[in-house]
Amino acid sequence: MKKGSTRPGSKYYIAKDDIWEQVKHCLCCNEPILMVDHIKGSGRLNFDIMRRWYGMGYENNDPMPDWASTTMIYGRQYCDECIRLNRHNIQHQEERKPFVDTQHMRELLYVVREYLGFSKADTRSTFDGWEVCERACYNMRIAPGSIWAIEVKGAVADLLDYMRSVKRISFKSKRPGFPWKIDTKIIKGKKMINWSFLLRTIHQVWHNEIKDWPVWTLNQSKGVLPQLIRHKAVDENAGDINRGQLFDRMFTHMFDGDVTTENLKTLGETKFLTTIGERGKKNLSKRMREYHKKYGDMAVKCPWFPRRPRVIRQGGAAKADPGTYGNPLYENSWEFVNAFQNHVFGDKTPYRYEDYVIQTQNRNTSLKTGMHSKDSPITRDVGRYWLFNYLCDEMHIEIDEDKFPYDSSNSVLEQFINLDARTIKSVPFGSKIIAGILMLDEDRVITNKDKHRTKGIKKVVEKLWPDYKMEHNLWNNMLKGEKRMNSLLNRVMTYNSLTYEWDDALYIPTRTGKYAFYRHSGFEMKIDGLCRELGFASEGQGDYHYAIVGDGEYWEKEIPACYDGDAENYLEYRQELDAKKRRAMKRHGLSPIYVVLSIYACPVKGVHGHIPQWNGKYINDDNPNKIGLAETFDLQDREDIGDMIRDYYYNVVKMTKEMKRKLEE
Repeated sequence: MKKGSTRPGSKYYIAKDDIWEQVKHCLCCNEPILMVDHIKGSGRLNFDIMRRWYGMGYENNDPMPDWASTTMIYGRQYCDECIRLNRHNIQHQEERKPFVDTQHMRELLYVVREYLGFSKADTRSTFDGWEVCERACYNMRIAPGSIWAIEVKGAVADLLDYMRSVKRISFKSKRPGFPWKIDTKIIKGKKMINWSFLLRTIHQVWHNEIKDWPVWTLNQSKGVLPQLIRHKAVDENAGDINRGQLFDRMFTHMFDGDVTTENLKTLGETKFLTTIGERGKKNLSKRMREYHKKYGDMAVKCPWFPRRPRVIRQGGAAKADPGTYGNPLYENSWEFVNAFQNHVFGDKTPYRYEDYVIQTQNRNTSLKTGMHSKDSPITRDVGRYWLFNYLCDEMHIEIDEDKFPYDSSNSVLEQFINLDARTIKSVPFGSKIIAGILMLDEDRVITNKDKHRTKGIKKVVEKLWPDYKMEHNLWNNMLKGEKRMNSLLNRVMTYNSLTYEWDDALYIPTRTGKYAFYRHSGFEMKIDGLCRELGFASEGQGDYHYAIVGDGEYWEKEIPACYDGDAENYLEYRQELDAKKRRAMKRHGLSPIYVVLSIYACPVKGVHGHIPQWNGKYINDDNPNKIGLAETFDLQDREDIGDMIRDYYYNVVKMTKEMKRKLEE
């Protein structure tokens, strides 16, 4: 038989002038049947309508499958009048059928249960509701080959044959609204029947048997639950997730009766909920393929787990179209995890909200570009929890949380003070939490740069305990010479009503409000001190700026792999960075002031010429090889600041000493 279609260019296309394919004759009355009447009677023109006209194209000599009907194979063969008369005959045949034997139906269903491999349960039907629903979910969502229904053969075929041999009205008279229609489909060459048919039959033979079954797990895309509701086998709200059933099943089957903190952490991860709830998709992204590889076994183990939009609310299409999934159980994954652990452990829950924010929420969720800083989940309480339970544990810091930092001794504080920014960032989840801590009390929109900010422990403590008054000389890990230099400059600037900034994590500010950085590494350029009003930046030049010996923590460092310059050792690399830093300071309107702290000092190309070592005082003393702080500024063309230092020394420091001496006399 020749195939045909109404779309030109298709392999089913039939030319309009091919009259033999547009007219058929009824096999019963031999009256002509026109294709145009067939199309008009269907109300629309599409591929399925034309396939019913032409059939599937089997030749006369080809064997017809036993699951196929003659209409399916050869297309339309009877006119409308003969079809009407045939239906009338079928009705008479239906009336002659015997009534159903309920006991025989039960025996057939017992055999079907054994045939499908279900265990015998202590119920009226001997079917275990969870076992049946779990098998149906597995077939609908994960089964290889997408065979999502029950194949009609063996005991299943015997059941259907018996049901076709009895009156359809027999059950209908007892249970109104339950049609005895047996719909089978051909899927990949196999005759299949929907899972809802088995559940409806069980419900019909043992009334209300499936009422307490977890049929909400069947709320998938294969139409099982809608058919149960349409045929009144279950209530209209049967698709609502039963929290008690869900949590009990998760406890016994997902976590095998032993829920750990790590399990709760995993349960709150979006990728976990997405993987076990959204299966069967093709062309997955690389990230989703990784998730499936990691959690694929759990997806097979728990096919009954609901889809993610039914458990927690999410953005995108699912949020814009709530009718697709209805109202989810919880607003976010934390509410879901917390409800589950409350169900399992009661009031003694092992997983805290702070742990959830720190461990589970990724950086994009915690600090999303465009999010307002007030909406960040990293609050002051979360930051303090991370410091006490993650930073202290990782770095073996002994601390009394109730006293810190107000009543802590210097020996306790020094455990924190000696931590540099890189060490803090290496603590688990340190990068994300520090970025969130630095956004506290900042009423603005978060930028992409904010998500990568790095500061030392001093700034972290200042943000977490804003009313704590720090002793500035104590709360930094600068070298002793750098601390003294900044301490003296801070006294001078404060005396002149100016602001002097100094910190172990201070960077060169740019004209655009950002920070200057090295192009090869992306790291910000650090400086030791800064006075924006006078436009200068101070740099204490220790031993490691001039030699490969001396004090400092940088000697064991190597040139980073991202560097592509000409430096052959770390000293040359360090001096090249100093030169780049000087150019950056000049470019952004700052005068670079170098205070030499090393006995190995020498002129460095691109950085500074000959500058004597600082004597550690405000002005010159009797040592001809060293100079004072004021003279250091004079030597670098900032006599105005040198005069301010001398003025402070003579009018404050020296005057105070003279007054003290006179008072003692």
